Amino acid sequence: DGKLASDVFECESTRRMVEIVLQKGGKPEFESRKMQGLDLSSLTFDGISFCNASLVFASFSRSKMNKCNLNKADLRNTNFKGTIANGAVLTNCNCTDADFSGADFSGVNLKGSVLQGAHFTGSILRRALVDPASFKTVDKNLAKVDLSAAIAPSFSLEGADLTGAIIEASSFPGATFSRCNLASASLQRADLTG
Repeated sequence: DGKLASDVFECESTRRMVEIVLQKGGKPEFESRKMQGLDLSSLTFDGISFCNASLVFASFSRSKMNKCNLNKADLRNTNFKGTIANGAVLTNCNCTDADFSGADFSGVNLKGSVLQGAHFTGSILRRALVDPASFKTVDKNLAKVDLSAAIAPSFSLEGADLTGAIIEASSFPGATFSRCNLASASLQRADLTG
């Protein structure tokens, strides 16, 4: 219908505007912007702020977002598949049903974020800071996830599939890993004391 066509046109023109802003250089800020449903895949956003932005159903697939600040962003159903976002700040975000599969979020800060139904299969979360309460509700298929040197006190992954996961040198004091599948998982120097 006409409204849908207008919405699609608005999204496409907004992507083009984002591309133009990025090409001009500098550090554009997208704080508090409404960018729902935008396809922003394969773009470079290194160091840019998306604080308080609404990015529901947006796609950052295969984008570069190193050291981006997404504090308090609405990231429900956002696609981060294959994204590289080392050192990104995703504190106090709503990441319900977001897809981080195959993404590299090394050094990410996820404290205070809602991660209900979020997908992390094959993602890299080295040195991540995670709130234990948030991670309880993620999709339990965490096969091949890399949690090396992650810090998550009182972490609970009860019943998770951690097949082939890398959990080396991580610190999970007070963690709960009951009924987890740890087949082929690498646990060298990991502190999983409960």
